[in-house]
Amino acid sequence: MPTNQPQETPEANKWEEAAKLETLFRQNPKEFTAAYATLVKTQPGSPLVKYWEIRLAYDRPAGLQTSAVSGPYGWALGWLVLLLAIFAGTIAKLPDFLQLAQPENFYLRNAGLIIFPALAVYFAMTRPVDRRTLAIAGGVFVVSAVYVNLLPDVPRSDTLMLTYLHLPLLLWTVAGLAFTGRWSAGAAARVEYLKFNGEYAIYAGVLMSAGVMLTVLTIGLFSAIQIDIATWYEHWVVIYGAAAVPIVGAHLAWVRSRSAARILPVIAKIFSPLVLVTLVAYLVIMGVNGKSPYTDREFLIIFNVMMLAVLTISILALTERQRRTIHDLVTLGLLVVGLAVDVVGLSAILFRLGSYGFTPNRIAVLGANLLIFGNAAGLLRCFLKDWRRNAELTATYRWISGYLPVYAVWTAFITFIFPFLFRFR
Repeated sequence: MPTNQPQETPEANKWEEAAKLETLFRQNPKEFTAAYATLVKTQPGSPLVKYWEIRLAYDRPAGLQTSAVSGPYGWALGWLVLLLAIFAGTIAKLPDFLQLAQPENFYLRNAGLIIFPALAVYFAMTRPVDRRTLAIAGGVFVVSAVYVNLLPDVPRSDTLMLTYLHLPLLLWTVAGLAFTGRWSAGAAARVEYLKFNGEYAIYAGVLMSAGVMLTVLTIGLFSAIQIDIATWYEHWVVIYGAAAVPIVGAHLAWVRSRSAARILPVIAKIFSPLVLVTLVAYLVIMGVNGKSPYTDREFLIIFNVMMLAVLTISILALTERQRRTIHDLVTLGLLVVGLAVDVVGLSAILFRLGSYGFTPNRIAVLGANLLIFGNAAGLLRCFLKDWRRNAELTATYRWISGYLPVYAVWTAFITFIFPFLFRFR
């Protein structure tokens, strides 16, 4: 008997199969591995198999050839993480090994060099990287290590302190070269690096909190039986553990991003409205109480930290935005309020320069404020442009990625030029 119901076509079955495989890849890696293996055996030359071969090859560690989800070489990546953690911890222990009289100077100079070279190696082993880009990144790490450790030990030097603060930021951008894979990476790769850092910071924070709890518990338990291990524990376990946290955190972020949904979008949706409400309330109370960044130096420092925090949260919220929702209004509010804070902070810096004169610190803060103001203004303009068209954040992502090299140039200028420009004042 004839029926009016449409018959399923082979093409429709293929699309349904592709959708199921994508769902398994995102939600259940073990079932995906089994389903993919079956597909390879039954349809070895199908377009779907070729597509997944290309997609998994992109996430395959260089030199550790395996699937992005699982494989026989997964143990090798685990050993790599362990070795990098030991390497970073050993660098952090050099003041003890070399019996340096002032270990705090070593950590001021080399804080970024303890973490970011190891992270760059990890990125290079888990993502495809152009050899020329890898050579450039390695060269910058070596030059930075030699340069910062040959700087003179000038007491109370503002320019040297600025160098120590900006060098880790520069090395962070250099590690990003290993992540993005090439010097001239596109907007998508740079935005992905920012998204990864947001995810990675969450895991590193959890690991650090767990490490603090373990330290307190361990020292307390041994103290209860009259054994004092605090000094030994701090000199070995704490130092190696603290150096390992960034490496292990990055590994957890990478593994989880391959097999499960990201945490950052959830965090962004929860905390963005809370940050906006807190910021508005803070500004209102500040005005009522008569606090002013124009005359209070410590308050101006807090104001600058707040500007940077608002910009960071706004960028992370935008990088995790997938479609137009009510959360766009929250992000828009953050950008508007953040830009207003930038204007006040910038005017306060200009006021202090006019009233008290030029110093290296004030010039550096002025430059940083101008960078943040330009970034926030451009970000707001591009976001409004994309939002009005109800389109993907193409212009916004281009602006975010295009501004990263600007920060890199500024941090390099402060690190390598500023001390000599002001003769290590």
